Amino acid sequence: DIDEYLRPSRLSSSSRELLRRLLISLVNRETQQLGHRLGEIECPSLVLWGAEDAFLSPHWGRRLRTDLRSSSLHILTNCGHYVPEERAGELAGLVDAFAARCFLEPRTGAR
Repeated sequence: DIDEYLRPSRLSSSSRELLRRLLISLVNRETQQLGHRLGEIECPSLVLWGAEDAFLSPHWGRRLRTDLRSSSLHILTNCGHYVPEERAGELAGLVDAFAARCFLEPRTGAR
C-alpha cells in the first residue's frame, strides 16, 4: 500500500501537475456550500462507512444517510477510514448488490 501511495512521486512532471490539480480540487469549501442541497438528490445512493473511522466518525455517515432521501447506509465493523483498501471484497459485494437492486431489478411504479 505504501508503494502505491508513493508511486505518484515517480510520475512525469505533467502527471504530477494533474495530481496537484486533483488534490487542490479536494478542498471541501464547495462541498460545504452545497451541503444543504443534498436532499434534492433523488437517485439511489449507497453510503458505506467504517465504524472505526478516525477522521470522520460514523455520525457523518448517518447524517449523510438522513440528508440523502433515497439512500441506504452500511457501517462496516472493524474498518477505518480507507474502506476500499481495508474491506475491498466486502465493498465490492455491497456495491454489486446495491447496483443490482437499484438498476437491474424491474421497478414498480412506486417510489
